[in-house]
Amino acid sequence: MTTWQVVSQAQLAELLEPNLLYELGFYYNELSGLGDRYVRYAEFTESDILPLMKTGSAAFYDEGGKELLPRFAANMDRLREYHKMSVEIVDWAKCLRDRVESVDGSDVVCRRVQGITPM
Repeated sequence: MTTWQVVSQAQLAELLEPNLLYELGFYYNELSGLGDRYVRYAEFTESDILPLMKTGSAAFYDEGGKELLPRFAANMDRLREYHKMSVEIVDWAKCLRDRVESVDGSDVVCRRVQGITPM
C-alpha cells in the first residue's frame, strides 16, 4: 500500500486544505514515477554494465576510445536526469513538510513546475 493510499483511507485528508491535499497527491505520484526511473537505471547498470567492468574500457567506448557507446551514454543521461529530479523532489518535500506543519491556510504552491517526470 502506498503512503498516499494510507492517507486517503485513514480519512486524514479531511484535515488538510484542498490545494495542499491535491499537491500532496501529486507529489506522491511523482515520487512513485521517480522510483520507477531509478529501477530502470539500476536494472541496466546491473545487467549491462557490471558484467563488463572487468573487461576494460574498450567494452564501453568507441573504437577511438574517446566517446561512450550510445547505450552507455544514454544510461549516463538517465543518471543525470535522475539526480536532477531527486534534488527537485527533496526540495518539494521540504516545502510540503513546512506547509503541513504550519497549516496556516496559505496559498503557497511548492512545486515549481507541473511535474518533474518528463512524459
